[in-house]
Amino acid sequence: MKKLLKSNLVAGSIGAAVFCAVGAHAAQGFNFGDLNVSPYLKVEGRYDTNVDSDNDEYKDTIFTVIPGVDLRYSGNDWGMDGSAFYAYDWYNKYDELDGSRWSERLRIWKEHNKWKLIFGEQFVRSRADTILDTPDHGGLWRDRWYFNAYGIATYQFSDKFSASLDLAYSNIDYHNESRDYYPLYGWEEWSVGLEL
Repeated sequence: MKKLLKSNLVAGSIGAAVFCAVGAHAAQGFNFGDLNVSPYLKVEGRYDTNVDSDNDEYKDTIFTVIPGVDLRYSGNDWGMDGSAFYAYDWYNKYDELDGSRWSERLRIWKEHNKWKLIFGEQFVRSRADTILDTPDHGGLWRDRWYFNAYGIATYQFSDKFSASLDLAYSNIDYHNESRDYYPLYGWEEWSVGLEL
């Protein structure tokens, strides 16, 4: 039995015949002292000729609503930026495929004398993976949870020489339904880097 892992993004971009999006974004956002908040709302509509990424093609129209916000703070020797969004997909005919996804990201940095420290993290919950050629000839969706965190410390010895030490952690986890077939297995990764 053939198993094939595909990305919904690729299948959607290949299978979509019509796509339109309407969005509203606060151009400059709102300022609260040194904090800038920029909320937005996007509405999308698309027509997909193969909604479950299977050999048997099932056509449908999908509508998506995406509210989100961008944040930025600038202090004297430190700053912060981040963003978050939530998206929900409504399928016209195959409403069993309805679902949501969301993401958040935050980065903080601090400078002092010749030092600069950066800390960041990101979390993404998506419905981006499916396996083809299942017994019922339909793709099996898997919620994918991705988390990444990192830290970077940089010291500037002179105008032409600096050193950076970075640490990072990444984790991908698939939330599988026990009643379905073919579980997907995630992974985690630690890394250390030194740059001169």
